[in-house]
Amino acid sequence: MRAPIACLTRFAKRFSRDEGGSATVEAVIWIPFFFFILMLITDASLAFFARAQAFRAIEDGNRSFSVGSLSDRAATKSFIEARFDSLSPSATATVDYESTSRIITTQLKFPAREVVLFNTLGVMTGWEIEVSAQQYKEGVK
Repeated sequence: MRAPIACLTRFAKRFSRDEGGSATVEAVIWIPFFFFILMLITDASLAFFARAQAFRAIEDGNRSFSVGSLSDRAATKSFIEARFDSLSPSATATVDYESTSRIITTQLKFPAREVVLFNTLGVMTGWEIEVSAQQYKEGVK
């Protein structure tokens, strides 16, 4: 039976000469960087998705107010905030209507930190996303 020290020495020499696992070193260095980039892309994608959903909620609210399904600005504000509540509970809508020009102007503001998943490095902590749209009110009022 061989001495354990001799076996260990022989194994150490073979291990030091073997270059089969050399890619592992580079992978250990680069994989965290790629995960960080993937997290940034995910956060940006979720922010853009939330912006698109906010714009859709605003358009639906403006259209409903325009055709008379919603009676006034307060009902439109509540409708828009309820439509967007699942993505951002603290979103606030502002609805303005000028009866002379018959233009409905709506804005929806929400914190970006509520719609992103990772908030990588806290970049979006203080950011606020604002979406606005205008539409003519139909009919003669």
